[in-house]
Amino acid sequence: MKKFLSILVLLSISHFSSADCTADRCTTTVDRVYPTGANNGGVYIKPAGSLAGINCTPLGGIYFTMYKSHNVFEETYSLLLTALVTQKEVTIRIIEGTDSCEVAYVYIDN
Repeated sequence: MKKFLSILVLLSISHFSSADCTADRCTTTVDRVYPTGANNGGVYIKPAGSLAGINCTPLGGIYFTMYKSHNVFEETYSLLLTALVTQKEVTIRIIEGTDSCEVAYVYIDN
């Protein structure tokens, strides 16, 4: 029983993640990817943890935004879904000063 409880505690601790943000990017896991038809379509991205330090205004206080007009929308959307499912960290670069924390690009490291 003690072994089971220890494993459960370790799993619950490892699930908690936080965003490591600077003015123009966050390195984080992704908590939510939310496709939307608003503003000609796109995706809202909810990074895990606090967005303190980011130099933009997150939509609703929690979402970055990527529009369908983004040059590599499909590729970036695919990368975000992969990060969401695997809970692997990504770095999300935003366009500083945007009202909805518009995504410039996203990358994932090994």
